[in-house]
Amino acid sequence: MTHLTREMAKVMYSIDPVALPKPPERIACTHGESLTGIYSINDGTTTLEISINHEELYLTVSKMYGVPYKFKLLPVSHEAGRTTCITEMIHEQLVFHYVSSGEAECLEYTDYYGVKHIGSRVRL
Repeated sequence: MTHLTREMAKVMYSIDPVALPKPPERIACTHGESLTGIYSINDGTTTLEISINHEELYLTVSKMYGVPYKFKLLPVSHEAGRTTCITEMIHEQLVFHYVSSGEAECLEYTDYYGVKHIGSRVRL
């Protein structure tokens, strides 16, 4: 069941109170190039591609039936050693972790089911 389906069920069946989420506050991402590359998750069975197009970050990932989808990433937080992005169209989150050189080494990917995956960067 997708995030949107769960939220609609809450409204239809009055399961839980429903409120619109606060829109994320987007931050500038001047280090997007250090995030790009291919990340391997689920013991190498799934890959995430992070790319830049017109100075915007994008996530390409296979979804239902193995069909690849491309989602715009919105950077929402940057701290020493990590940057957090959310997807623009679906409820997913990526947290990139850096090595001392400033390059992203791995990421935590929370999919729209709320399942967390750990991915390591396999190539630029």
